[in-house]
Amino acid sequence: MNSRLRTPIVLVLGLILLEGCGNQNADSQALTPPELTEESAPLVPPTVSIDASLLDLGIDEKTPAKPQQTAMVENTINASTPQGNESKIVKGSVEWLTQEISRLKTTPKISSGNELPGAEQLGSGGRDTPRTHRNYQIIKLAQQILVKTHNKPDQMSFFNSAVHDLADARLQLAITGDKKQTQLLSQDADVLFKNDPTSFAAAEAAFKVVQFTQIQAQTQAAKEPRWALAFARQARLFTEKFPQETNRAAIHLVAAGRICDKLGINDEAKTCMMLVEERFLNSPFADQVKNSLRRLRLPGQELLEFGGSTFDGNFISIDQFRGRPVIIAFWASNSVIFNEDMKLINETVASVGSGAVVIGVNLDREEAAVEKFLAITGNNWPHIFYSDPKKRGTENLVAKYYGVSKVPSYWLLDSQGVVKSVNLKPQDLRQWLAQLALSGN
Repeated sequence: MNSRLRTPIVLVLGLILLEGCGNQNADSQALTPPELTEESAPLVPPTVSIDASLLDLGIDEKTPAKPQQTAMVENTINASTPQGNESKIVKGSVEWLTQEISRLKTTPKISSGNELPGAEQLGSGGRDTPRTHRNYQIIKLAQQILVKTHNKPDQMSFFNSAVHDLADARLQLAITGDKKQTQLLSQDADVLFKNDPTSFAAAEAAFKVVQFTQIQAQTQAAKEPRWALAFARQARLFTEKFPQETNRAAIHLVAAGRICDKLGINDEAKTCMMLVEERFLNSPFADQVKNSLRRLRLPGQELLEFGGSTFDGNFISIDQFRGRPVIIAFWASNSVIFNEDMKLINETVASVGSGAVVIGVNLDREEAAVEKFLAITGNNWPHIFYSDPKKRGTENLVAKYYGVSKVPSYWLLDSQGVVKSVNLKPQDLRQWLAQLALSGN
């Protein structure tokens, strides 16, 4: 028997019987996840806690063994009897169960007459919809396939296909708010990884956990930034655990880095992007993060490369402002937030009497919009703005060079030109300037 399929029966039951198939108690068979506390809410799969230290993921530092290919996605999805032999398929067989899952996945709506008995008892929470019932049915069918195939090497394709379908169904339910399925999604991934870390099944289940945190980060992180942290750390964990999954790992590291960057979670954004740079050097993925990394590495360094054409036709360089603290504001005329921030920045600079200067970097495309805004507001900062339309907006040379995509964004430099922050909050400016004054910078 293939050693990779000699899964101890308790682990198989931990995966297969999590939902209480037969007469087993689901809770007694599931692997126990790390404790979830109120402080760690919102609920995040326990594969890695969102409250874990920033860099310590508990990952073995040793170079992972070269992965062995056990199955390809293309070979797992259509693991059924060839077309035209449907009449020979025995009801309840692996082939029949696989076909039933395929039917459910392509059925737009499920009537009550097609529901499997007890499907409504499979999960807790979430919305009660035809799609919900369909996912519960897929879970039950996939579990039956896993029971029948887990110790049969010749049916590996069916096993892998069932893992894919089970994980996808759990993911869909988790997205609707089913916390039980969220936990089981992660527990399945843990069991499969411990059983064979190089298998398709382990990578597929873990990837669904990453997808779950990504979806939550995209929809919830603006209000609850810890989802961005959860996504970033799951993306990094996936990269470490599955070195063979280069494309999926890189794509999600880039996405996680960008989300964290936009939310001002600079350390985590930098960590994700540096991992892309390290693991995928000379790839398109590394190119996607190089400019943002150039900016994220600025704090503590002297700003040497900064300058450009101004709105009034002159040219400014950062060297002109040595000896004075500098605030750099990336802005656009249609930003309501910037309009309020601008007033606060001007009032703070004037009241503190620090001698600080403010430089604007405008990301508008139309010159008329900039001219109108400056005339209405009376803003007299020097502003980098290019006469060439091809160098405006997100193509502004300074913004592009440093990967600035969020407007407004603010930087702070001390009088020596050393960058103190690339994520300055205008409400903190007074405190920053006071600290610089005390330090003589």
